[in-house]
Amino acid sequence: MASGSSSTTSKPDKSSSSAAESKSAALPQPVRRVIQNFLLIWLDANIDETKEDFKNSLKHLRHIVVSITTFKDGKECCKFLDDIKKEKVFMIVSSALGRQVAPELQTMPQIELIYVFCGNKSYHEEWAKSIPKVKGVYTDIKPICEALEIDRQRCDRNMISISFNNLDPLFMYTQLLKEALLEIEDDDKTSIKDLAEYCREQDDIPEDQIKQIEREYHKHTPIWWYTAETFIYSTLNRGLRVMDVDIIMKLGVVVILIPTLVIVTKRSKHNHEDGISSVTTRNADDYQSNSDYYQSLTDVHDFSQTDNLRLDRLSSPRFHPINGKSIIYLRRQYHMPDLRGSTTTLHWLDLETNKNIQLTQPIWGKHDSQFYWINSNAILFLSNRASSGLNQIFQLTLPDNLLETTNTFIEPIQITNYSLSIGNLLVNRQATRLAFSCQVYANLSIEETFARQIAEKNSGRTFYQFDKLFIRHWDEYMTGLRHHPFLVSIERQSNGIFKFSSEPVDVLFNIDSDSPTKPFGDGKTQWSFSANGNSFAYTRQYDETSAVAWTTNLDIYTIDLSIPGQASVCITCENLATDTDPSYSPTDNNILIYRSQSKPGYESDQYKIKLYNGSNTKQTLLDNWDRSIQVVTWSPDGQSLFLELPEEARNVIYHLSNNQPLIRLISKGTSRDINVHPMNNQEFIFTHQSFVEPINIYFYSSDGSMRSLTDHNKALLAKVRLSPAVEAFSFAGARGDQVWGWHMPPSNGTGKRAPLAFLIHGGPQSSWDEAWGFGWNFQTYASQGYAVIGINFHGSDSYGQNFTDSIISEYGSLPYEDLQLGLTYALNKYPYIDSDRAVALGASYGGYMIYWIAGQPEMSRRFKTLIPHNGIFDTRFMGYSTEELFFTEHDAGGYTPWENPDAYERYNPLNHVANWTQPMLIILGAHDYRVPDTQGIGAFNALQRRGIESRLVYFPTENHWILNPLHSLA
Repeated sequence: MASGSSSTTSKPDKSSSSAAESKSAALPQPVRRVIQNFLLIWLDANIDETKEDFKNSLKHLRHIVVSITTFKDGKECCKFLDDIKKEKVFMIVSSALGRQVAPELQTMPQIELIYVFCGNKSYHEEWAKSIPKVKGVYTDIKPICEALEIDRQRCDRNMISISFNNLDPLFMYTQLLKEALLEIEDDDKTSIKDLAEYCREQDDIPEDQIKQIEREYHKHTPIWWYTAETFIYSTLNRGLRVMDVDIIMKLGVVVILIPTLVIVTKRSKHNHEDGISSVTTRNADDYQSNSDYYQSLTDVHDFSQTDNLRLDRLSSPRFHPINGKSIIYLRRQYHMPDLRGSTTTLHWLDLETNKNIQLTQPIWGKHDSQFYWINSNAILFLSNRASSGLNQIFQLTLPDNLLETTNTFIEPIQITNYSLSIGNLLVNRQATRLAFSCQVYANLSIEETFARQIAEKNSGRTFYQFDKLFIRHWDEYMTGLRHHPFLVSIERQSNGIFKFSSEPVDVLFNIDSDSPTKPFGDGKTQWSFSANGNSFAYTRQYDETSAVAWTTNLDIYTIDLSIPGQASVCITCENLATDTDPSYSPTDNNILIYRSQSKPGYESDQYKIKLYNGSNTKQTLLDNWDRSIQVVTWSPDGQSLFLELPEEARNVIYHLSNNQPLIRLISKGTSRDINVHPMNNQEFIFTHQSFVEPINIYFYSSDGSMRSLTDHNKALLAKVRLSPAVEAFSFAGARGDQVWGWHMPPSNGTGKRAPLAFLIHGGPQSSWDEAWGFGWNFQTYASQGYAVIGINFHGSDSYGQNFTDSIISEYGSLPYEDLQLGLTYALNKYPYIDSDRAVALGASYGGYMIYWIAGQPEMSRRFKTLIPHNGIFDTRFMGYSTEELFFTEHDAGGYTPWENPDAYERYNPLNHVANWTQPMLIILGAHDYRVPDTQGIGAFNALQRRGIESRLVYFPTENHWILNPLHSLA
C-alpha cells in the first residue's frame, strides 16, 4: 500500500492485489492528519511523475491543497479509502479507472466529490451522469482546480465545528504542538530529509537554503535556524497564520520553537472584526464588563469620549409573545478598557423579579442581532457565531427553569450554513415562514454567487465596468451584488429544532434591485407578513435605469404565498416619490399601512401614513398634520397605532386610535423602538435617551408613568462627572422666525469664564435632538470645560415641514443668518462664555457651513479654529461627483449644475477662499461617496497654498461617518 504522508507519493504499479498485499508490510503506512478537514486523492493508471505536464498539474493543485495522495491501482485506492473514517475525500480519477471504480466510490460516505479527468469529455459524460458524486468531466487541470477551490471552501465551512478565531490561542497552539510531537521522527535525518523533499516541491524556497539545512542542521540550535535569514521563519509563521497543518508538521523538526511562538502569538494575534483590531477570546480572562472595570476605580473623573465609547449600547427590546412577563433585548459591549473589540449578546429580563440573564456568551467580534420569538420558549436570530464567521440563522431555546439558572450561557443551534452572509431576517407570527436576505447577483443563486466571487478573486483581475448609475452608493461600489429577499417555509421537528421545509425562493430573482433598499433599509421595517402569514409585502427601489440616482422612487410590492408561483404586485407604482415600510395589520390579512412621500426627488419630504385595504383603495391618515412620521407600530389588537416622530428636537411617541384623538404619550428625550405588550394594548417597552442619560430600556404603563428597566451603565456613570442639565432657548432668527437652540454648561459649572464649542449639525434637514450620541456628544465637550451651543437653524426637521423646506436654494443665507444671530444671542444670555475662545465644528452640511463661514470674515473671525468633517467645499462639483444626485438637485431648487449654474455658485464656499484667514482642522473618510474626499482635499490644498495653519486627518477605512471607536479618539 502506498504512503499518504508526503505531499505527492508515486504508488507502485502492482499487477495484482495479491502482489500488493504481499509487499504491503515493506511499505510505509499512511499517516493522516488529525487536524485536517479533507484529503485529495488522484487515481490514474498512467501517472508518470517524471513528466512535466504531471508536475505542472501538481503545481496548480498545490495552490489549493498541499497534500496530494496518488494511486495507480483502483483496488489499492479503495482499500485505502476503507480506512478513512473522519476526513472527507475529493477524488480526481482518470477516464478508464474512473468508470471502473466510480460506482463503488459513490457508496462510500467519505467521498465528497469526484472529478473525472479525461481526453474525451462527451463520451465520459454519458456514464458520469449516473454517478451523483461526479462533479464534472474535465479535459484540463485548471477548471478542476477552480471547481475544487470552491468545493474545498464549502467543505471547510460545513466541517469545522469551531472557529479558530474563537479559541484561546494557547489552547490552539498546544494542540498543534502535540500533533507535531506525535509525528516527529525519532531519526532527525529522516525528518530533515522529509522536510527537504517537501521544500523542493514548493515554488518559492531557494535550493541553496534547502541544502544548507541538510548540511548544517545539527551545527545550530532551533532558535538560530528560526532567526536566521532562511525560509524557516517565513514558512513556519505562514503555516501558523493560515493553519496549514502540513507546513507545521514538516517543520516538526524545529518543534521546540513552537512554545516560543505560542507566547508571541498569544500576545499579538488579532482579528479585524468591525474594522478594528480586537483580541479574540472565548469569554476568557480578558472579558470584563464596564461595571466590573469602573467599580474597580476609586476616583471620580471628568467624562471623556473614551468613557462614552465604553458605555453599553442597548436595543431591540421585545416582550415575551404570550404573557409579556419578560423581555429579551440586545446588549453591545466593548473590550475594556482599550476598546479593541466588541460583542453583542442577547439578554433576558424577568419583569416581576428584575432578574437579568445574559443568554448568549460574549465573544469578541461576535454579534447577535434581529431576533424573533417562534414559540413560548424559543427565538430565531442572526449571528456571526458560525464557524465560517458569516451571519447565519441560529435558534436559542430557553429552559423552563430559566429563573433558577445562574451564570450559564445557552448554546445556540445553527440553522443555516450558507456560503454567503445573511443580512436580514423576518419570521411570521405563526413561525411557519421566514424571509432572509443575501447579497447575490440578480440572476444567480446563493451558491452560484459564491462561485462567481471565488472565480473573480482568483482571476487576478480587478476592474469595474458601468453602463448606468449608481457607480457607487454611500460607501460601496455597485458591482452587481443586490440585497434579495428569500422566502422559505419552516417547521418544528420532534426535537424542538426548527428547519427549512422548502427550498428558499428568491423573490427578486433576475431583477436588478434591492430589498431591503440600500444603503440603510432593513427587513424589520421594509418587510411584513400578513396576519395569517400567507402574504408578504416588501419595499423595492426603482433601479431599472440611471434615474435611480436622481429620483427617490421606492415602491411597495405584495405577493400571495398561498398560490405557488404567484408574481409580486406593485401597490404604489402610481406614486413617483417614496413609499416604504409596509406593515400588515396583526388581525386583518387585507389591511396594511405604510409611509409615503409626495414629492419625487426630495428625501426630506414629509412622511405621511397611508392605509391600504387590499383592493387598491388607499386612505391618508392625519392628512393635515405637518409632522413627518418616522416609525409606525400596530397595537396587538389591530385597533390603534403608535407613532414615532421628531418634534421640536426630540423624538416623541404619539398614540392614534379609532375612538380617541391623537395623544402625545412621551414628549421628552429621544424614544424609539416600541414593542407593545401582548396582553395590554396601552403598555409598551422602548429605548430612551437624552443629553444626560445614555440609552436605557423603559416600560410605559397604562397609567402614563414610565420607568427604566436597565442599569448596565450605572457603575460607569457613578465614576464620571457630567454636565447635569441642558437648556433649550429660542431667539428671533432669519426672517424674524422663531429659532431654537440648546445650551449645555461645562461639567465644572459656570463659575468661571469658559471656552465655547459651537456645534453645527448636518443634514441639513435634521436637528440637534435631545439625545445622547456616541459620535457628536455634547457631554464630551462640556466635560473638557467647554460651554456647548447647538442651533437648529432653518431647514431643521422637527419644527414642521415648512421650516424644513425653507432651506431649499438658501444654503448659505437663512441657516447662516440663524447661526450668526444665535451665537450673538447665546453670548449675551450666558455671559460666562468667553467669546475670545470659541471654536466652530460641523459635519456634512455642518462641514459645508464651516467652509462657508471661513469665507465670511464678519463670522469667521469670531472663532479661533474651524473644524469641518466631510463637508462640501465646492457645491457645483458636488452636483457632479456625489452619488445621490437628487440631494444636490433638489436643494438647488430642482436644477442640475448645467441647467442653472448660478443655483450652485450662489453659495459656493470655493468662491470665497481668498477671504480665508482662520486655522482649520479637516476630517475626511476615504470611503465617503456622499461627500467625496476630494472636497476636503481641495480645501486643504487651498489652506496650505495660502499659508494658513491647517491639518488634515484622513481615515482610509471610514465613510461619511467615523464608525471605528478608536478613530473617534484620534
